[in-house]
Amino acid sequence: MLIKNWLTHWQSQGHSAPSPLNFGVALSGGVDSSVLLHWIKHHAPFSSTITAYHVHHGLQTSADAWVHHCETLCKRLEIPLVVHYLDPATRKNAESIEAWARDARYAWLREQPVECMLLGHHQADQAETLMLQLLRGAGIAGLSGMSSLWHAHHKWWARPFLNASKNTLIDYATKHGINWIEDPSNRDETYSRNWLRHTVMPILKARVPSAETALARSAAHCAESWAFIEELIQSDLNLCCPTLDVLALEQLRLLHPYRQKQVLRAFIRRWTGKPPSTDVISQAITAFLEPRDAEKHRPQLQLQTVCFSWWKEAIWAHSTVPPFVSLASLASSLDSIQKTQLNPMQSIHLPTGQLTLYATEEHPPVDVLYTTGHAGAYLQLKTDAPARSLKKLWYNAGVSRWDRAGFPLIVNEAHQPLWAPMYAHFATPQQFAHALFYTGEGVFNENHPHIELRWYPQRPNMFS
Repeated sequence: MLIKNWLTHWQSQGHSAPSPLNFGVALSGGVDSSVLLHWIKHHAPFSSTITAYHVHHGLQTSADAWVHHCETLCKRLEIPLVVHYLDPATRKNAESIEAWARDARYAWLREQPVECMLLGHHQADQAETLMLQLLRGAGIAGLSGMSSLWHAHHKWWARPFLNASKNTLIDYATKHGINWIEDPSNRDETYSRNWLRHTVMPILKARVPSAETALARSAAHCAESWAFIEELIQSDLNLCCPTLDVLALEQLRLLHPYRQKQVLRAFIRRWTGKPPSTDVISQAITAFLEPRDAEKHRPQLQLQTVCFSWWKEAIWAHSTVPPFVSLASLASSLDSIQKTQLNPMQSIHLPTGQLTLYATEEHPPVDVLYTTGHAGAYLQLKTDAPARSLKKLWYNAGVSRWDRAGFPLIVNEAHQPLWAPMYAHFATPQQFAHALFYTGEGVFNENHPHIELRWYPQRPNMFS
């Protein structure tokens, strides 16, 4: 029996679902996704909208026929179909065809404007996933297998058939006259999943007929245990992270080593989007936690487009790709001055953030001269005080080297620094750096508090 009460189960788990729902169905044309499309058509809440999404990978000579099959099925069910064509030439040489097709498919599905994207994975898929993870030496998170329901990329994702056997889906398709197509690549045992499916699983099922069910149940037990462990890890992470992009080493060292590993793993995954390998965690421990003169060595760990750097007894996460400015800009001079005129509530948009002028509506336009080159700059905090090194001011305020690289510096006509944003560290997307520094010159006069500059820094994307 298929999971007819799936939507009720969804809400019983504490997940609120908008009604009516806007469903998307990832339709390959195989039996699982074809049944899923028919099933949701007849079980979705009243007035829900459904759209099918098919990816033409360009890898099989019969791929055009699969599109035709999907078009026929959708026409029968009166469901709109969107087809996306991939170009195999975009695959990187070192990337496997299987990984490229999967990643490109999901990247496209993530962009679709639906509230819930449905995937057709079933019990056998879950059992195979568990076996693959065991062979890879995965921990409890990996052994949790595939989730039945989760939220990511601004939408819900669901696998309604994760507890249903493939025979159940075939019986459903036969009963309702649903045709499907078979992908010939599913017989290619050079792929580990196909080898498990066609060679290993038949042997297991000959000995233990309920092997698929038992393996899927084990994955469910692991998922339940991992959900509990994740709550503990999140609690530790919150204690160790004063802000989203900073991990305080003093707090981390108070934890038992196995908890340190989990916190490091969670922090790295927050910024890379993928769980780090055991080797990466070992590198992180060696770099940041083992006794050494960190102030002298300034350890770093580069992963994909994110760099994790030691600074002020903490690990800081920062991007290494545009629109974020590299540390090389710290050596730039004050020669590249730009001038613009701002009205109240207008902004200057820079690659690394947004500079906004706040003033009363009746205030006249303000000429603003700025640069992102500030090496060797000195700033006078008060008219009767000596100028101080901007680099030192930022350091004392806790502004990291990679953040300050893209900060704007406001200058006067003589190119003398007037104002610079300053903030301790990034906490939320809404946090901004106030106009903390006044010099008594021009519009940024301490006697005119109704005029204010705010700097809204742009940060690297954080993965949920």
